[in-house]
Amino acid sequence: FKINSLAELSSENLRTCFKIINGYIFLSSTEFLQTYAVGLCQSFCELLKEITTEGQVQVLKVVENALKVNPVLGPQMFQPILPCVFRGIIEGERYPVVMSTYLGVMGRVLLQNTSFFSSLLNEMAHKFNQ
Repeated sequence: FKINSLAELSSENLRTCFKIINGYIFLSSTEFLQTYAVGLCQSFCELLKEITTEGQVQVLKVVENALKVNPVLGPQMFQPILPCVFRGIIEGERYPVVMSTYLGVMGRVLLQNTSFFSSLLNEMAHKFNQ
């Protein structure tokens, strides 16, 4: 499941791809996440490094939808993205729309899966030696 080649084509193709992914997340989140989340997360991590702020928001909205629909499996599947989101909140993301999305994603984890949030907090504290 690779999205990167679509990202090279156009932002409209990427938007369409995100709509399809969101559809699968809403219709059959558990099966979809168990089958595709690892590859999807890898693609998202690569995309987040090289896309615009609007693209970052679109990626994170897909992650937020996965967390919303499946609060147990979602955080586990998208765990590699969450430290970057956490770091963006701590460091003060300069774009308000991106910060709002960061807070939405992290708020979902905090409110819907407190044990996962606690382990993420411990991981981040260990990384920052605090």
